Amino acid sequence: MPAFTYTAKRSLIVGHVIDTVYSIDINARSITRSPGVKSVTKRSLGGQAETTVQRREVTWSLVLVDIVNSDLPSIREFLDSVDGGEAFVFDPYGTVATPDNPISVKAKPGYSESRQGFSEYFVIGLSVYEI
Repeated sequence: MPAFTYTAKRSLIVGHVIDTVYSIDINARSITRSPGVKSVTKRSLGGQAETTVQRREVTWSLVLVDIVNSDLPSIREFLDSVDGGEAFVFDPYGTVATPDNPISVKAKPGYSESRQGFSEYFVIGLSVYEI
């Protein structure tokens, strides 16, 4: 169950105050860590290659599950508050009560939200990258 700590910015729920830090735990079906390298490779006429590494980037893709309709406003507050490029803390394997390895991340723009059939449960997909 990943944990998130963020500063409330948008879509505030009742009782929450703008620019206040909140933490939440959300069930996840999958958490995928994808390390990558951004680089440029140039080849000479003779076939020699030279690669310049610009940066390493670690991306996490998450599928959050079992979100009941009554919890949706809290989750939307979190997602909307970080959707503008704001940094937040993501703990992929810990909880708010027992942190494991919190890391600073930013969300990639946009997220998906879908209802599981005709049930009261929702699934949300998002991606974040380490900063």
